[in-house]
Parts: sequence; structure tokens; C-alpha cells
Amino acid sequence: MSVKELTITSFAHFQEKLCEIYDRHMKQVAEWDEQKKSEKFANPIDYNYLKPQKNLLFRGVKNSIHRLVPKVGRDKRLYMNEVGILRSFKERGISNFPIPPKDDWEWITIAQHHGLPTRLLDWSVSPMVAAYFAVEDAEIEDDADECAIFVLARIKTISINQLPDYPEGPLSISTKTKNMTMRFAPPYHNNPRIVAQRGLFTIHPKPDVPLDDIREMREGLWKLIIKGKDLQRHFKNSLDVIGINRETLFPDLDGLANYIQWNYSQRKNAPLFCL
Repeated sequence: MSVKELTITSFAHFQEKLCEIYDRHMKQVAEWDEQKKSEKFANPIDYNYLKPQKNLLFRGVKNSIHRLVPKVGRDKRLYMNEVGILRSFKERGISNFPIPPKDDWEWITIAQHHGLPTRLLDWSVSPMVAAYFAVEDAEIEDDADECAIFVLARIKTISINQLPDYPEGPLSISTKTKNMTMRFAPPYHNNPRIVAQRGLFTIHPKPDVPLDDIREMREGLWKLIIKGKDLQRHFKNSLDVIGINRETLFPDLDGLANYIQWNYSQRKNAPLFCL
């Protein structure tokens, strides 16, 4: 079974398909609950891994050909030196914290936020946030003409806090989880960007293997493709109307400055915040 692909023709069409995917997923959740009601699972890890999750996850990509591979898995040299990369970040970055992160789970979250290659992959529980990141470069004409939003029905993942034998750190999950893909809600929630973007991660025991190549993951994976710069600009303007933009997703002066520049240079009408 391959990833289910749909071509989106309008912002309204996008919302319609989201509702269809959600309804289909909730039907699967109800069916699974009914079928497994009387079944006993000897291993709670197996139960939690198989049990469908009610929430969907969303990830926007600026080029529809992008695979679901964490950054550290895209380059063999980085993957081979993953331990040293995180160690160097900790050793040389600790002076930036009045109160240092308490463990490697917090360190890897911060490292991901600042662009360090890690085995984390960013997702959001908000489809509109993911849509923004897909169409963010709509004004760049020489950029990819097709972007996409991945929708993951969390059918074959497990939250790290559901593990009886909690891994010592993010790089030890390969030996603790039978190579299961993990959901990871970041513990470092004093990061305003993660909060604003309603972010969480998948953490990958084999970060060089695309998520969309794993057979059991494809059962719950959709790719909604947005073709053409005109449609991408339509999406970006529609998202701005409902309050999804650079200012709200990056709640700092950089985000505000970027949003003001875009608003004045791209919109034909008067900027909304000046009305």
C-alpha cells in the first residue's frame, strides 16, 4: 500500500478533505476499539503501538517530492556522527542557559529548534499550521511549484511516556523500542514557538529510513498536494485571514518584522492590522 495522495484545488477543498480524512480515521478508531475490547495484550507496548490515536498529525513541506526523513538521516556523515553532534552542541551551548536543560530529551528539542541535525521530525496537531509551512515561500517564483501537507493518522506510533522501560535518552530508543516510531511531545514548553505552532515530533529509531517507506506507517499516511504558485498564494492569504501567519507562529520580533514586510509588499489591499 502506497501513501494516499490527493491534489488540492482550493482552500475550501483542503478543509473538506481534512474533514473526510478525520471522519474516516475516527471510524477506524471506533472499529478497532470494538474489535479489541475483549482481546488481551500481554505486552502493553504492543497494545499502545497498535492502538489508533484519535488525533491526527500534520507536516507541511515546501516541495512535494520531499520524503519524511529526519535531518540527521539525510546525510550519512551526519548519521555516523550523531552522538558527537549532540555532545558538541551540549558542551559548547551550555553557557547560553541560566538553567541548563535537565536531560538529553530537552537538549535534542532545543537542538532541533535551532537547526541542528537530529533524529526528530517536526509535526503539528494543527492542519493550518502545517499548511502555512507548506506555502510559506509562495512568492518565490523559482522555488518548487508543488508543495504538500502530510497527514499522519497515528495508527502505528507510540508515545515515549507509554514505555514501561523509559529510554535513557533519545539516542537509546533503537534498543528500547523494537525500532518502533515514537511520538514525542517536547518537554521544553517554555519555548514560545513550539507552543504557538502546536508542535510535537516523531522520533525515529532508524532516521535514515523515510517514514513513508515503512509499510505499517503508510496505512495512516496521506499527502495533500498544492500545485501552482497562484494557489499557494491563495492559501497563504486565506491562512492570514484566520490568524495563521509568520507573526503568530513566530511570536518574537523576527516574526513580527517578517510579517509586516510580507503584508505591505504582497497584499493589494490595506493590511488587515491597520484597519
